[in-house]
Amino acid sequence: MQEHDIRLLFEAGQIESARVIVDSVANGWNVSLIFRGERPAVILNSKRGGRRVFKTSDAALSWCGEIGLKSIKVQLDGAVAGRGVRRAGAKDKILLVEDNEDDISLTVRAFQQNRIDNEIVIKRDGQEALNYLFSDTDDAHPGSVELPALVLLDINLPKLNGFEVLQQIRGSESTRLLPVVILTTSDEPEDICRGYDLGTNSYLKKPNDLRMLRTMVSEIGDYWMGLNISPSR
Repeated sequence: MQEHDIRLLFEAGQIESARVIVDSVANGWNVSLIFRGERPAVILNSKRGGRRVFKTSDAALSWCGEIGLKSIKVQLDGAVAGRGVRRAGAKDKILLVEDNEDDISLTVRAFQQNRIDNEIVIKRDGQEALNYLFSDTDDAHPGSVELPALVLLDINLPKLNGFEVLQQIRGSESTRLLPVVILTTSDEPEDICRGYDLGTNSYLKKPNDLRMLRTMVSEIGDYWMGLNISPSR
């Protein structure tokens, strides 16, 4: 079983018109369906009545290898097999406000590996992020600039820190409802409390391990770019 095949199954679960065709059965197990509406899950059913459910492609890939499942044929209607899935609206962007180049690279790579291909706009300091959000925005005419669907905000930033950025986002009529997730290395209680006091929608501590970061990014994409319904802008 190739990694591509399993990842394509999870991609199929994010495409409303996808059809999955199984052409291989091993040791009495077969892949039966893809859940839709929630986070995609591969379900393996046994003729003996057993069932295994996998919500990550890595776990599914490992199990398929163990039972000797060699190949799965996947047909996607209205999508090109193997290509990434753009979550939420076709034009929706993710604003990543981060100054650490290694963290930028890891985060972007994690999005790519999870096939979340919404455009990622990168700003490396707090002032640059505010310039991007407010350059063409007039509080008297909210919505005059296309805002991102989500802001991922570090708190340790040059020029203006993340808390100052968040305060200005929440203080403007044009951006006060913009979904903001603090993604930072700090898990200090005072930072967490301050973030929520200023109106962050979520506070996440960056994991050091790339595998864990990939899982976190997948969760972010599934919820904020998939399940969450944002206010109209």
